[in-house]
Amino acid sequence: ESGEILRKGTIYTAHPDKHTIVNADSTLSLISTGKVQFVRPAADVLLVSMAINCRDRALAVILTGAGRDGGIGALAINMSGGKTIVQEDPEFPGMPEAAISTDDVDFIVPLVDIAPLLINLVTRGKSD
Repeated sequence: ESGEILRKGTIYTAHPDKHTIVNADSTLSLISTGKVQFVRPAADVLLVSMAINCRDRALAVILTGAGRDGGIGALAINMSGGKTIVQEDPEFPGMPEAAISTDDVDFIVPLVDIAPLLINLVTRGKSD
């Protein structure tokens, strides 16, 4: 819901037909602005808001998906000092390829390796 405070260990899913943004005060906002990359909700909107408000604490994971959504957001995350993980060999390569085409992703790994990598990054700050 709009105004909800982000909480450690909680998974949030996008609201149908609304973009999700992360605010500077660690709350979420749901907005009904136009489609981005032909979709709403759009990963790019969320990721750019994370890049602006979370900076080097932002961590993006781009999974299988059609279209080009996610590339601009992944670039924004990396430019702000955050990290990006992209799924290797996805069933629908559009979103991962959009991120990879920026030449600015940190990890391209098989789906099975994403969870262990996330755990290492958030608990130890490294990728071994």
